Amino acid sequence: MLQDSTFKNAQAVRKQSGGDKTKLAYWKARIFRPTYMRDGQKLTSPNFCVEMQHDGVRARWSLGPANLEAAAARARAMYLFLIANGWEATRAKYNPTAAARQADPTVGQFIAAVEKRSYSRMTLATSDEVQI
Repeated sequence: MLQDSTFKNAQAVRKQSGGDKTKLAYWKARIFRPTYMRDGQKLTSPNFCVEMQHDGVRARWSLGPANLEAAAARARAMYLFLIANGWEATRAKYNPTAAARQADPTVGQFIAAVEKRSYSRMTLATSDEVQI
């Protein structure tokens, strides 16, 4: 777990303007373990996270339960990929399941998704098969 002094140092660095985003030190100061409440208790995630902003879009990324050095290196690699390739390519590379999700699928895409995940297969009759 990150110590309080590390957290305060990270806050101080965040307040500074600029910084070299190609350096691990920059990303070490920006990664964190998010907290959440469950049954009235404040818990800390085992995973490191980072928030990045580019082209007016901000996103939080899980960096996994690696050590601080590895998490900072992953955050830097993600950022450099984001700058070079944009959000769509970054989501496809680092979070392919979220990139594959579509906000407004067509009816056909929805039915295909349901059939893919369904335990019992539905059979739909085509107009050639229906006899009245």
